[in-house]
Formats: sequence, C-alpha cells, structure tokens
Amino acid sequence: EGPLQPLTREAIFVLSPALNPDGGAMGPWGSRNNPMNLNVNRDYLRMATEEIQAWVPEVIAAWRPHVIVDAHELVGPPRIYDFYLSYPLDIAGPTLNWNLTRHALVPHMVEALEAAGFSHFPYHRVPSGLVEDPSQGVSAGSYGAQALSSYGGAQAAMTVLFESMRPRDARENLEPRVRRQEVALRALSEWVVENADQVVETV
Repeated sequence: EGPLQPLTREAIFVLSPALNPDGGAMGPWGSRNNPMNLNVNRDYLRMATEEIQAWVPEVIAAWRPHVIVDAHELVGPPRIYDFYLSYPLDIAGPTLNWNLTRHALVPHMVEALEAAGFSHFPYHRVPSGLVEDPSQGVSAGSYGAQALSSYGGAQAAMTVLFESMRPRDARENLEPRVRRQEVALRALSEWVVENADQVVETV
C-alpha cells in the first residue's frame, strides 16, 4: 500500500492514459492529429473522430466526473517554465465551479509545484516565435468548448489543463517530466478529497 492509497478510498479515479494513441505512434515524434488527420483534442463538440465518439459517452456521460484533468506536455521555447496550468477562460459554462477552480484549487497546485522546485506560469497562447509587435504577443484566451478543458467546464465539471515542459525528443528527461505531473496530480487529488463536500455542492 502506497502513500496515496487512502485517496482511492475517498474518491473514484477514472484514467484515460492516451486519447490519441495512434497519433502518438506516428513518426519519430508522434502526431497531434490522428491517422485521419483530425485533431482529437479539438473535437469535443463535433465528435467527428472515433476516439471522441467513444470517449465522451463512455467517460464523461457515463461517469459524470466532478473534476476533469486534461494532462498534456508542450515543447519550448518560446515557453520556458516547467509547468503551466489553465482552466476555462470563457463564458461557456457555470461560474461557481470556475471560481472555485481559479481561486482555490489552482493556487493550491501552484504552491505544491513551487515547493517541489518547479517553476510555474499561467498557460497562454504564444506566437510561433519571438515578436517585436506587442499586439502579436501572448494571449490568455481559451480555445473554446471544443477543447476538453473548456468542454468539461461547460459540462459543469471543475476542469484543469496541465501543460508540462518537455524536450523535442519525447524520450529524454522522463524522470523530471513524470515528477512534475505527479506533484500536480497529487496536489489536485488531495485538495479535492479534503474539500469534497464543497466540490460536490459546487458542481
């Protein structure tokens, strides 16, 4: 029995290790798109891909989770921090869960990441390279409800997007990359269990 075993007595965890396994196996670096050249991570409204056609009814609809984690990695620069967090940034869904996520859950995870020695910055979109025109700079806008992190919020779940830094070669630096995700997931899970009544009432 590991140190996190007590969490499984207080909450149900539903894990989807990879929503695009075929794309991940394409080429030396994998592909964001699936073999049909469709972006699975932008398909939560249209449900045009077989992956999302299966996943939404079998996970979201079947389990109706209170909290959703959309875990990713990203390659930098121009992003340079170890870990980025985000949550629905539009008006697609209810506000009570958004406020609880923004003002309580996310700060708790940031504190845990920084205590473990990892740098953090709010997730943002950036231009393709460094630019001198400020109007072409970073944006805190979301991708809309077609992306899981916003789609979950529109479904009234508390949703958090994880983006952890990795090198171009996905085979490198596995240990610190796994550690970052572990710290964030543990902090999230412990917070949700400790505040279960408030989470259930809010969602």
